[in-house]
Amino acid sequence: MELKSTTYQLDGDYYRVAYWQSGSIFADKVLFCVHGLLGRSRDFDELIAALEDDFLCIAIDLPGRGQSDWLKNAEQYGPENYLPAIKAVLDSFNNRPVHWIGTSLGGILAMAAASLKLVTIEKLVLNDVGSFIPKSSLQRIAAYVSDPVFNDQQALIDHLKCTYPSFRHLTQTQWQRVAKYGSRQAEDGLHLHYDPAIAINVGLASSEDIDLTSLWQALDCPQMLIHGTASDLLTQEVVDSMRDLNPDLELLQLEGLGHAPPLMTPDELQAITAFLKRSDA
Repeated sequence: MELKSTTYQLDGDYYRVAYWQSGSIFADKVLFCVHGLLGRSRDFDELIAALEDDFLCIAIDLPGRGQSDWLKNAEQYGPENYLPAIKAVLDSFNNRPVHWIGTSLGGILAMAAASLKLVTIEKLVLNDVGSFIPKSSLQRIAAYVSDPVFNDQQALIDHLKCTYPSFRHLTQTQWQRVAKYGSRQAEDGLHLHYDPAIAINVGLASSEDIDLTSLWQALDCPQMLIHGTASDLLTQEVVDSMRDLNPDLELLQLEGLGHAPPLMTPDELQAITAFLKRSDA
């Protein structure tokens, strides 16, 4: 994979947005990968490895995460302000139609980008996010957005294992990669690789439920919904409601996993690649 970047404008300032690219630029299909709240582009390495022979694969670092610039003001960290960065990356590829896979926040951004006609989505994989988000799950997430400092990589891995129990089936090699790309070195030690100011808006946005039904119903493309059955963000009630409204929705349920499945294990990869490669004509 190759690390690339482009620039976008927000509130009169220019910022750099980074993304990883793999596969042929001449591929017929484009895969666009968007991570969750505190994730990063390299969360999709296994999926890209499985698809790069058939797709041009693009995985973005959202503003304030990974290799992308931090925003100047904490209040700018909101979904509406991530869309200009996404548009800048998509414009780098002539805004070609995409197969979009979005984890949590990345799925919300898919719905928003499609509703604003910033992108044409040919297929969509929603990873543990749906048409309705209960405030209780947002409050839980807000509680762990912090800026801990670690003496070494193993201490950071131990922290991540506690924070993301849904990642429990990862190999040691995968954990080492998550830690490598999920950390940044500072004078006082290792920090997680995101702007701590993200926590401010997360807390402010956790006081009420989020109903995305109208955005989700406006999507007109084949969809796969990945559901960790122990998830508090995508509940079984929401899954059932979405399937009632869209009987063609393809569902992958992962028993016992909470929010959000890592998309790095063989069963997950097999189901997702089969859905994305399948012709629905």
